Amino acid sequence: MAAPAESRSAPSGVVMRTGTGQRRPQPRDGRVVRTCRLPAGIVAIALLLLAAPAPTVLAAPSEFRPGSLLVYPLVDSRAMMGRSTTLSITNTNASRMVSPVNHFREGDVRAHYFYVEGAAPWGAFDRVEYLTPNDTLTVVASEHAPDLNQGFLIVLAGDPESERAVTFNYLIGESLLVDVLTGRTTLLPAVPFEALANGQPRSNTNHAFTDLNGNGSADLDGLEYETFPGVLYLDRFFQQSNTLETELILVTLLGRDFRVEMDFLIYDNEEDVFSRTFQFLCWTRVRLTDISQITRSLGGRATEAQTGWMRLMGRYAVNILNGAYWRNEGQVPVTLDPPILGAVLERIMGPMGMEYGHLLHHSGAQNGNEFPPDTEN
Repeated sequence: MAAPAESRSAPSGVVMRTGTGQRRPQPRDGRVVRTCRLPAGIVAIALLLLAAPAPTVLAAPSEFRPGSLLVYPLVDSRAMMGRSTTLSITNTNASRMVSPVNHFREGDVRAHYFYVEGAAPWGAFDRVEYLTPNDTLTVVASEHAPDLNQGFLIVLAGDPESERAVTFNYLIGESLLVDVLTGRTTLLPAVPFEALANGQPRSNTNHAFTDLNGNGSADLDGLEYETFPGVLYLDRFFQQSNTLETELILVTLLGRDFRVEMDFLIYDNEEDVFSRTFQFLCWTRVRLTDISQITRSLGGRATEAQTGWMRLMGRYAVNILNGAYWRNEGQVPVTLDPPILGAVLERIMGPMGMEYGHLLHHSGAQNGNEFPPDTEN
């Protein structure tokens, strides 16, 4: 869904687990609940060596620390295209202190999985798993959420007794994307958001409940949970060609009824900048060449590998059904700076090709929407 032309501007599935053999809490309800509908050699080496960790920013997520809410930007279970995804989550809480009230341990946690389909009608599916202290769990997405084609996943930490969301900043995770036809695999870490609530009331295992305003949602507002980043960066991409392809994964939690428009600033190899706008609903994966053809021509010498980089910012979001502001706080038609997460996949095409992925770098902070988003209406 491209917007105006670019302009030049100035600056119970298959489960594999390791564990301790200790008693595992059992869910009260069913297992599944449906809630709603260059020369190739040089480039290959560069793709392996030029990845760098995202900078740590106050009140915004970092891929290298545990959290209470995890976002997996891409789950791809398109079996007809040979795609499969395994999803791992690990509980780093080692505490085995037993509550005298309910006999749960302090390190026990309820992991609530929310799968969101990445295309209309944007179906959402949830299921629950329970993790003991130092536990890890890996599931095959096509078995864990058989109705999902491709989209994204959010996992929310909860109290195993009351099932309410709690501050439990001990969860880490990643997804392993597999192309069965070529044998290529790609690892993408989950984006962790720390819970910030640390007062009363607390669970019987001494974890603070996070729903401070009583709205039944996880608010990524800097009070209950960390905010989204304010600006995203693609630190480097190679000039696109028939043998080199870069794809962006973009996620927002605004829900299926909100169209997000983004601003892209694209810098070529001569430090010139080009602007581009792009629109999407809820979740998308898009090739750089579909955002701008400038990614095919970055300047510089023809005998050298050319690179560029991008700055990505949410411009506005609007409800496509009635034009209402996404938090319903009055009749404002749009919201500026909508919250967005992103990841990148880079591919070298051909029989000796490879694929590599990482999260987009980020800076700043931007309030996120309540989660889960409305998928009922």
